[in-house]
Amino acid sequence: MIQDVYIKLHHSMDIKEFYTQIKKSYENNEKVRFIFDATGSNVSIEDMNKIKQVFDKLETETKEKLEETCIIIEGDIKRTIVNTFISTIKSKKPVRIL
Repeated sequence: MIQDVYIKLHHSMDIKEFYTQIKKSYENNEKVRFIFDATGSNVSIEDMNKIKQVFDKLETETKEKLEETCIIIEGDIKRTIVNTFISTIKSKKPVRIL
């Protein structure tokens, strides 16, 4: 069964805490769908790179357990920036922008 894991993203979030949250999600679930909510926040390219680094560190778990990632974002400019970033990282798992 796929477990939905909701995480509110915000600028200046604690990346160690984020890492722990992702790791625990993998440890406690067979399959995971991450739902990242970036509404009302100013998540930057730098923040997205930090998030990517967390998934890179957990590459084995991500390959085995991640089913898909959904990103909730508002605003056309932010949506375009996130879509561009996602296209540059060549994710092997589906990423939906909502």
